[in-house]
Amino acid sequence: MSKNDMHISGSGTIAAGEYGGVHVSGSGRINGNISCTDLHCSGSAKAVGDVISSGDVKCSGSFHCCGKVEAAFVSCSGSARVDGSIKAGTIKASGSIRASDMEAERIVVSGGCGVPGLMNAETVEINLGGRCNVGSIGCGKLTVKLGAGCGWLWFGRRRDDLLEIGTIEGDEIELENTSADVVRGKNVIIGKNCSIKTVEYSQNLSVDLSSTVREQVKK
Repeated sequence: MSKNDMHISGSGTIAAGEYGGVHVSGSGRINGNISCTDLHCSGSAKAVGDVISSGDVKCSGSFHCCGKVEAAFVSCSGSARVDGSIKAGTIKASGSIRASDMEAERIVVSGGCGVPGLMNAETVEINLGGRCNVGSIGCGKLTVKLGAGCGWLWFGRRRDDLLEIGTIEGDEIELENTSADVVRGKNVIIGKNCSIKTVEYSQNLSVDLSSTVREQVKK
């Protein structure tokens, strides 16, 4: 039995339940947990519950989910806030995104983010365009760099374009503008404007002259 599609154009609400495609253009509210084949929102949308999609969750504008989000692909541009976790094959965010945890095969963030728990993926790419606060990152490959358009500088970097993090663990790690307690990796490149308390590495380590590493440990 095929599931019904739901469309909001202008302003409206959607009840909890199972749907096909859910499309919100304007201002929409989802009152409870939903499962769907895809969710597309443009404008302002709030989900008071979990969003489970077998396909995409794509949001532009303002999106707030009071529960968790699970999907094959999550794409957010603008402001996205998920009170629970985000779990997807790929997570791509531009602007500002917040979630308790993120788990995916690939995570790409362009802008700012807040993830107090774990950001876990095979590949993580952070293009700083604001402040990013993350509890810990576990990955195969991590790249943290200044995003495009970060022009005006403060002692070599924009004051707000910074990743602040507790622990990073991965194989291939390349950092810029990062403040971290512990970085553990196989091959580690500490680029410009980093402040790291401890780096533990097993193969190679390089540190830019503009950065500080308090302790270097080869395992």
